Amino acid sequence: MLAGREHRAENLRDRCRQARGSVVTVGGSIHRDGLLAFIAAALSGSAGSNRDLDGVLYLDEPAEARQLLGAGGETVGPAITAVVPSAEFVQRLPAGLRHSVIAPRPGASPAEIVVDAVDSERVAELFHGTGTDIDDAPSPA
Repeated sequence: MLAGREHRAENLRDRCRQARGSVVTVGGSIHRDGLLAFIAAALSGSAGSNRDLDGVLYLDEPAEARQLLGAGGETVGPAITAVVPSAEFVQRLPAGLRHSVIAPRPGASPAEIVVDAVDSERVAELFHGTGTDIDDAPSPA
């Protein structure tokens, strides 16, 4: 999922480690599901790279998101990083969030982190590096 996009994944992880209450948009010319898959892969990352990003949730119910992310007051406990379905979803949340939010923004809309399509040459390199010959893979029926 990250082939050729490792740098963008690290940028996303760095943004999530910054101050609580930020909203990070991830966009590009790929579909929303592709962006969500990139976000999931980036936040699960490689061993040891995300120890401080253990509290990641996917929230798709506005009432639950408002309750968990809260607004105002002092934050007690671990930081939460929430992934939500869209940038429009963020608009339903109160100002002054206490935790970080990541929102996919597909299409031509501006985003803080822009994700390109998967680099197929990099994917082929990764397969060959593991001894897998992608030309011998079974074809779909």
